[in-house]
Amino acid sequence: MTVFAALALQAPAPPPVPEIPGLPDSVVVILIGIFIMIVLVAVGIPIARAIGRRIDRRSLGAEGSDAIDARLARIEQSVDAIAIEVERISEAQRFSTKLLDDHLREMKALRPPESRRD
Repeated sequence: MTVFAALALQAPAPPPVPEIPGLPDSVVVILIGIFIMIVLVAVGIPIARAIGRRIDRRSLGAEGSDAIDARLARIEQSVDAIAIEVERISEAQRFSTKLLDDHLREMKALRPPESRRD
């Protein structure tokens, strides 16, 4: 067996765990893991946000804003048309209510005086 083969068969030694008096080694390893995760999250969240914003900006290109503008214009025209129709309906309702009220007054005026219950 050569020297290189003997070195390849040897497993690398684990890194030494710092000795803290009164704490078992497993607790120290867990605390180091938690600290590393906190650092990764604190650094990773802003990076993830920046990447997300860059993706959003790319997806809302110039053709996207033109399509949105055209769609909003169509919605505005539709709302205007609906407003005009609602105004026509309300005018027709006022007209029919006035006709019914006039008709009722005429009917009361044509009734004989003895049949009135006023």
